[in-house]
Amino acid sequence: MTNNSKNKLKASVLLGLMLFLFSCASYNEKIAGYYKQIATGNYNEAVKELDKNRLLQKPRNKLLFLMEKGKASHLIGDYENSNRYFNEADQLLENGIGGAMDAVVGTLVNPMTQAYKGEDFEKFMIHYYKALNYLYLHKTEDAIVEARRISLQSQEQGDKFNDKENRYSKDAFSLMLQGLIYESDGDVNNAFIAYRNAAEVYLKSPDKTYYGTTLPKELELDVLRMADENGFKSELNRFEELFNIKYQPQPSSEGGTLILFGKMV
Repeated sequence: MTNNSKNKLKASVLLGLMLFLFSCASYNEKIAGYYKQIATGNYNEAVKELDKNRLLQKPRNKLLFLMEKGKASHLIGDYENSNRYFNEADQLLENGIGGAMDAVVGTLVNPMTQAYKGEDFEKFMIHYYKALNYLYLHKTEDAIVEARRISLQSQEQGDKFNDKENRYSKDAFSLMLQGLIYESDGDVNNAFIAYRNAAEVYLKSPDKTYYGTTLPKELELDVLRMADENGFKSELNRFEELFNIKYQPQPSSEGGTLILFGKMV
């Protein structure tokens, strides 16, 4: 390679880097208003910011826009429309986004010009939100379907990555969510299976943690409670020993049970 060619290559790389950094700064500035409203809990204002944001509404950002619309709609309690947006995002992922030319342009010109294809965790997030939406809409069977799709997504990730790299092969939260949905529907057998499988994600990890968190005490009690309600005495004894807890049945509270979900922003 001649010196002239080397200089041209260096100039092209530098120009591409400058364009990338400028695009990142420009992108962050243009969506800052929306994310600020989300972070401060002003969800109705966030929807207004989203609807007038031209950058997020560009064709290349369609997936991101749909997911944000689905999330914002969920946060304001519009669960029907939230699922409508997430269903469209889900279908977009199923059909595939971009193509060979899109990848070439993004690689040679500017990665920020590529169609947004979503991160692995966002594909899980779609099903989490849809499951919660259906649960709030009292459509339990549909909620269970979405919770199961998280498990199927986990298996797909297992095919994509080897065991060492697969971050989503066992998703404890999705299993806990399945347990909650089953229990709300009175299906105590499947609720026990889901809670048990979630607990075993923690118990089978080398340091007995999941993403740096220890097995929740509430999950331990859920496993024991469902084992007791199903009459699974051997399973109850096994988990009492594993958790170092002697289970004592508690009467159901008259006002029901509060389950608090943190914001997935």
